[in-house]
Amino acid sequence: MKRVTKITDVKNDWCWYNKKPLLVKAVELVENIEVKTLEGLEYGHPGDYLVQGIEGELYVCRRGIFFKSYVKHNIFPVGDEVKNNE
Repeated sequence: MKRVTKITDVKNDWCWYNKKPLLVKAVELVENIEVKTLEGLEYGHPGDYLVQGIEGELYVCRRGIFFKSYVKHNIFPVGDEVKNNE
């Protein structure tokens, strides 16, 4: 198996992609946690965010990365759906 440490290690033609605007649930952690993720055990600390992905998977996101990647929406759940509160 080839070890890759930088993008130039892969000689294929690289393309640019935008991440789809998907809605996820998240909560700011107030205590240390251990969570089983698809990649194995992850550890979250106060200030990190616990995120539930689009297929129900859980993962920890560090605060700095979280706010570069996500924007809070003003919506509230109604059963299995969400409604906009604007």
